Amino acid sequence: MAANLTMTEEQKEAKRREITEVIESDPDLFMALAEEHPVGKKILEAIRTMGPEYGDTAHQKGVNGGRVVTYEEAMKAIADLDIPKQKDTRADFINGKPKQDYVSKEVPLTALVTVMEFAQQQAINNNPDLYVLQDSRSMADDQMLFWAKFAAGYTTELDRAHRFTKEEAEAQHAARPTDIPHRVGDLKPASQVMLKEAAKQVARAKEQNAIKKDPTALPKPTRPDILALKDTKRPAGLYALFSNKTHSNDTVMLVGAESEPNKIDTILFNPDEWQFEKSRNRPGAVIQTMDLAEFASRYWEMPDAHRAMSYNTWEQFIEFVEPVLEQNPDQFDGHLPMALGNNLPSDLPPRVAQQRLELLDAFPTRENLKTKVQLSDIEMASLYGEPVHEHIFAPSQLVPTWHDRLNSYADDMGGLYEKADMILDGVRDMSEAIKTKAANGEDVPDDLKYALAISQQTQDECDLMIESLESRANRQTMKNPSAPRYEPPHPDDDLDEDDRLSMAP
Repeated sequence: MAANLTMTEEQKEAKRREITEVIESDPDLFMALAEEHPVGKKILEAIRTMGPEYGDTAHQKGVNGGRVVTYEEAMKAIADLDIPKQKDTRADFINGKPKQDYVSKEVPLTALVTVMEFAQQQAINNNPDLYVLQDSRSMADDQMLFWAKFAAGYTTELDRAHRFTKEEAEAQHAARPTDIPHRVGDLKPASQVMLKEAAKQVARAKEQNAIKKDPTALPKPTRPDILALKDTKRPAGLYALFSNKTHSNDTVMLVGAESEPNKIDTILFNPDEWQFEKSRNRPGAVIQTMDLAEFASRYWEMPDAHRAMSYNTWEQFIEFVEPVLEQNPDQFDGHLPMALGNNLPSDLPPRVAQQRLELLDAFPTRENLKTKVQLSDIEMASLYGEPVHEHIFAPSQLVPTWHDRLNSYADDMGGLYEKADMILDGVRDMSEAIKTKAANGEDVPDDLKYALAISQQTQDECDLMIESLESRANRQTMKNPSAPRYEPPHPDDDLDEDDRLSMAP
């Protein structure tokens, strides 16, 4: 490369960087041009067959070509081809340096080799049909670990990962299942998004392994990536119910952060331009838009979405979805949502509403939509000190109230303890049934999973009632020490201390 001697060092550096980036972005073009030059063709043939005779690092044959050439090394090699550097190489040549180390009296061969190695390396890295191997046994800062070049450890950088043919990758996966093959073309075009998605797949695999170890464990709620929402199919049936309603075409803007793309921070309906602009200018923000009909039809698959809304926005949402929920009850009659929505009084403790929401999110289905909206409304009313929108509930859901149920047990604490013991026995029996089926390699029916989850939730709520009534009794005793105090039944004598601790609420 012939550089202009009047250029400043900063300008030269910028020019070298530009050349390097051109090589990075279109290495195949660079290689094609090199093939047309006799010297370039000779160098490339040497690199592809036996490795360069002039470099100080040995090459290894195979799909990965030679040694790893860093961006900085490529920059230095381009600098070595610059005119001021060529004066030194000419002097070396005159002083007897071996002739084969130079393409001519001005250009050092090693610099050209490095640049061509870099181009070849970029061409390999950009080949979409090669594969990389991920070691799924561990992560580094929540990033996947790939086999590094020539199996020299592991790397989180895709460009530093060793390339395999499909056959090589599949053979290694068969030999060690924890080495997961990924086609480069599936990762490269949108590397950040795809890598995050692959990381989620690993997380899901780990969760499945955890469930295998404890098949009674509830799955963790899944949170869709904000940017990936538009790439997934919307629930066609639900969307059809909402799409012909007034305001169905209103714009909904979801805002999150790159650091947590599956967590929604803010939800705005019909945002003004300044609100769009403010969100766009927020460092690290990710933004997704959709119409209100699609947002409503997807609400069941977005954990905590209500907490990202202002109360005014929430009221608009309630006004939009209420007619559909009321007119189509058969669309939302799933086993789990019906059990969790059977009694939803306006004084349901927010803690209970949150627990039930988490349970619905652990088993996300479109049938959850109505009960999820109702539970969200109870939580929002508590958060903002507003009344519950009772018109979105059936009258039978609102009675008995939580405090009516609590008071009914106030004079019969023994009955409440007996109920808690019965529920606990049921939880144990179902847990054993699930573990037995899992141990025998049998599929666990969803109804059994739901029944266990509902029983565990009922147990938690029963424990909360006991806690509330015991606290009430203790307060009354403090006010009137002579008042009789109810003592809970003693644990079974055949339980050791560890069993008692495991049963504690």
